[in-house]
Amino acid sequence: MTPEGKIKKLVNVGLKDIQTRHPGKVWVRMPVTRGMGKPWLDYHLCVNGQTVAIETKKDEKTPLTPQQKHTKHELEQAGAIVFKVDGPGTATVALQAIELLIVNPDQFHAFYVPNTREQAEQSLGSSPDEGNGATVL
Repeated sequence: MTPEGKIKKLVNVGLKDIQTRHPGKVWVRMPVTRGMGKPWLDYHLCVNGQTVAIETKKDEKTPLTPQQKHTKHELEQAGAIVFKVDGPGTATVALQAIELLIVNPDQFHAFYVPNTREQAEQSLGSSPDEGNGATVL
């Protein structure tokens, strides 16, 4: 399994667990565009009525590609929430955020806004330098 495949496995297991505990609240799609159609990130979710996207990377040193940055920007402009997951820590935080969006959407929206990344990370007890904060891109 590739390093990124290991990260995707963490996300898949976590999302399946959330879907089991909250039936009907999380829709998940992993699009494979193969160069056709509009580009997307690795995961396309609808969580309690909110569009969420996740891009996985093999490690925190691997940046988004220019196309991924553009897609992220378009999604955020339309009101979507985008996470970059690059390890067990960011996987855990993204999955906890997704669950919070289900159980307490008001609390989620108070912290997970693209321009308040530091606030979100502080609320979860980590910082960007620790590599396991809420990676709201």
